[in-house]
Amino acid sequence: MNLPMHTTHQSVFSPIAGITWSTSLRRRTHLRTIQDLLDQGELEPATLAAQALMSQAPYDIHALALMAQCLATKGDHLAAVQIYDRQLAQQDSDVIWAAKAHSLAALGRHCLANTSFARATALARGTRFLAEQAECLLVSGRLNDALTALETAPTTSKDDLPRQLVHTKILIEKGKTHAAFNIASGIAIRDKTGRAICLARQSKPTGIAFPTLCQQAISSLSTPHILAEIAWDHPQFIGTEQVDNLIQITADPKCGDSQKAHAHLALFRVHDQADDGFQALAHLRNYHTLSAKNSGYRRSADSALFTLLMQLKIAPLLASKSKVLPIFITGLPGSGRQLAQRVLVQAADCGPARALSVVPAIMSRFVRQVRERGITRIERQDLLNLQAELREGLCQAASGSDVIVDTTASNFKWSGLIAAALPEARVVHMKADKMTTGWALHKGGWIDPDFGCQHDLKQIQAFQHRSNALMTHWEGSFAPNVMAISGDALSRPSGATAQAMVEACELKWSSHCIQLPCNPDRSWHRYAAYLNPLRRTPRISLI
Repeated sequence: MNLPMHTTHQSVFSPIAGITWSTSLRRRTHLRTIQDLLDQGELEPATLAAQALMSQAPYDIHALALMAQCLATKGDHLAAVQIYDRQLAQQDSDVIWAAKAHSLAALGRHCLANTSFARATALARGTRFLAEQAECLLVSGRLNDALTALETAPTTSKDDLPRQLVHTKILIEKGKTHAAFNIASGIAIRDKTGRAICLARQSKPTGIAFPTLCQQAISSLSTPHILAEIAWDHPQFIGTEQVDNLIQITADPKCGDSQKAHAHLALFRVHDQADDGFQALAHLRNYHTLSAKNSGYRRSADSALFTLLMQLKIAPLLASKSKVLPIFITGLPGSGRQLAQRVLVQAADCGPARALSVVPAIMSRFVRQVRERGITRIERQDLLNLQAELREGLCQAASGSDVIVDTTASNFKWSGLIAAALPEARVVHMKADKMTTGWALHKGGWIDPDFGCQHDLKQIQAFQHRSNALMTHWEGSFAPNVMAISGDALSRPSGATAQAMVEACELKWSSHCIQLPCNPDRSWHRYAAYLNPLRRTPRISLI
């Protein structure tokens, strides 16, 4: 008996997407079901269902769109770009060009991404994608070009929410925190996603009453992710009504894994603050179980990157004139970066310290090119090109200041490359006890793909071991430009370590640099039994 072709994929659709593949069910129903799965955060079922649909209709423009969306959501942007190209061969669409641009930007190919956004804007015949193009330019370090892109929008559309959000990010990158905070707080109530609240928190000037803004905006937020972020700083704002809503989200089968995960994270913070360790730990475990499903983290990728970096042979450039003295404060969460930031900003008397997007973008692209060329010796011309790119981005971000302090935690990975390309730079790498940093990583509270290991204690343990080995290598090769500072020592009242750090950064020490001691976070002691795997030394090869 010969079965119709459509019955061959019943085993793929039925148990995964709840679809019965029958002659009465039309293609658009399958497309809608796959989209629903994506909207609910069910990434793996959506991907399998999209693959099955594509096997029957490999050139269907809508099936291709869903497959590309699945791949991009999973983080497989290279494969997503290939699917977008297949779509564009059939349809020259502004939406597809914009989606391709997003994946190219995620791959660090910002020049190609900007070209794709430009094409999307031209096809749209308006300003629809200008905000996204400006954000792409911002990430690639072209701050002035990003501002120009926003300013090309007509006056009537300048108060559009996406443009205001990007404008706020540009102001933060340039150190204009008061202006950024004013814009972000002004649109916080209208922004249901809560991105404006996050930007307001990031740009909050000293002395501003941020809690009032949170209380005003929290009732209008639609995403558990932002509730989790607010709960992290202000768990007292998560009242009975919000707790009940979060509990409903964790039990609602219509909510995706991502929504449930962040609801659990917010509930963890509430119970942790209330000193209910049993309930807190239960929610934290649920958060990591759900988040790990779609994290896309591979320990082997970190291993390969760290191995490559330790094998590089780099001869540093000679000192040359520079407009800006860059100071990079790096280190794992919980290592004392915030205290180092306060001391160095006071000593430099510069604009606020901030996590710049330009440096990770430039360095990721440089390392990717090194890997693609299969080289281990970095030539002088390569370093000169890297130097020019870094200095241009840092000068734009400094916005006229003589000193700029970057607090991107994960910049420790390329500390040696930064020190070799920028002889004037100082990298201050903060260190702390592995239980403190391990707990800070695991308890979450942020979204950072550079720390994708956070969902598994064994992966955290391996990451700590490798990062310590890499930093020992960089410190030995590029001292005094790369220095290690103990977070515990920095917090001591004597101020001796703080003074030594300031002077090593070629700044002037004064009594104004002395800060009140910042007691290290010891909350991990309450969860010591759970965190026992962090105590062991992993059996891994460092090179």
